[in-house]
Amino acid sequence: MVKGTSAGTLARIQLIARPVPVKSGALQRAERRFAVHNRLRSLRVIAQARMTATRAGWLPTGYMQHRRYLHTAALLQDGRVLVAGGHNGTNAIQFAEIYDPDTARWTRAAPMLNPRYAHTATLLNDGSVLVCGGAGAFGVTAGSGGSTSGDSLPLAAVERYSPVTGTWTVMEPMNQTHVNHTATLLPDGRVLIADGLGLFDGDEETLNVVEWFDPATGSWTTGNAGHPRFSASATLLPDGRILLYGGETFSRETGLIPQFSADLLDPATGNTDRVAEGARFWHTATLLPDGTVLLAGGGIASSYITSPENVTTWFENTREERFIPATGQRQVTTPMSIHRHGHTATLLPDGTVMIAGGNFYVETQTPYLQLPAQDSLVSTERYQPLPVGPDGSASGRWSNEANLLEARGAHTATLLQGGTVLVAGGGNYSTGEVFDSAERFYPNLPGLGGCLVPLAAGAAVAGGGLLARRLLRGRRGGSPDRDTQPG
Repeated sequence: MVKGTSAGTLARIQLIARPVPVKSGALQRAERRFAVHNRLRSLRVIAQARMTATRAGWLPTGYMQHRRYLHTAALLQDGRVLVAGGHNGTNAIQFAEIYDPDTARWTRAAPMLNPRYAHTATLLNDGSVLVCGGAGAFGVTAGSGGSTSGDSLPLAAVERYSPVTGTWTVMEPMNQTHVNHTATLLPDGRVLIADGLGLFDGDEETLNVVEWFDPATGSWTTGNAGHPRFSASATLLPDGRILLYGGETFSRETGLIPQFSADLLDPATGNTDRVAEGARFWHTATLLPDGTVLLAGGGIASSYITSPENVTTWFENTREERFIPATGQRQVTTPMSIHRHGHTATLLPDGTVMIAGGNFYVETQTPYLQLPAQDSLVSTERYQPLPVGPDGSASGRWSNEANLLEARGAHTATLLQGGTVLVAGGGNYSTGEVFDSAERFYPNLPGLGGCLVPLAAGAAVAGGGLLARRLLRGRRGGSPDRDTQPG
């Protein structure tokens, strides 16, 4: 087998039998058979060389039953992926479906009990999935159990999905409504819900609240989060503390203001410590193997800005950073090639971080949490962290990876058990289109010299490039009849 062969070298590998003088009779037939055998052996060697000349790339992997963005995707213990809720561009949806990576097929799951988007979904230790909050068609006020009609009202409602029975169960609601919040599974099996937007006397306000869910009792307890925030990140650190970073605050009096704080929350005591002041929102935060946290993309501000005319500058000056838990400080690292927000960040098995899609430039006059008129990205980048230096520097290297098959933001990205990444749904903020398509990142696609790459039972793509794009674009968006709420 020829390993690590470049395309140029492959073109020069010609192990075809040398021509021989024409002879008659049995000798001629024997030599012809030898030549055919030698040619077949040569073709096998070339094919093996092409198969080992791999590259990373994306392939289409079917269509969901429903278009959606601002949904959730939870990796189940058996390796399948549960996608739930979201917004279809018209209203919140309650549909759920399951992706099987072994067959690359999507199947319907029981719908959630509440239509919702901008919610959270957390895999619990018993294999069930806890869905909390979000905004939905029926906003449930905290602790009341009552509801009012509307499509963007915050929810306190909680439900739990059992992969064993395939059903959803209503759980005790949170003490406060939460939308655009964070959810973190703690080492002891509890779930921590932090901050987000809540509903107070009919008005949306930013929360300064954390709530703990105990799966053993199904009950909630409430604490203080340190500083109010939404569109923030929550990262469980190796020492058990949670880094609550950045975000925004909102009120009708002040509008949107970046949150200039980061808090380290100790779940054991409920105490918070303020660290690493600085504003960042609509970003991603990824725990790296060395215990530092990569803060990538989003908007960033160096001073309090309340004028709408200045909002776009928050996204034009973004720099990538690493948070160092040992010092409680941020260190600037190598920047991405493109400023982006609404992207995904996935820690790959080799310790690198895959950044996929997202949007750039923000329209300030569009309704909150609706598809604004901005541009979506097709590009992806991978970050290779370098060790923190003696002087505290935290450098790294970015490399451009293969483009997504669709430019998309507000999608989900899930690391599958085999090391590939499933990207599903989202929207193209340039066109306003909401996707039902999905694609899968393969770190090592077989060489593209005519080799077939399996996608699902009875399906294959040759080369994975132009043909893959044509297959993906052969069918667009979900149809209205498939996006009708169940009765």
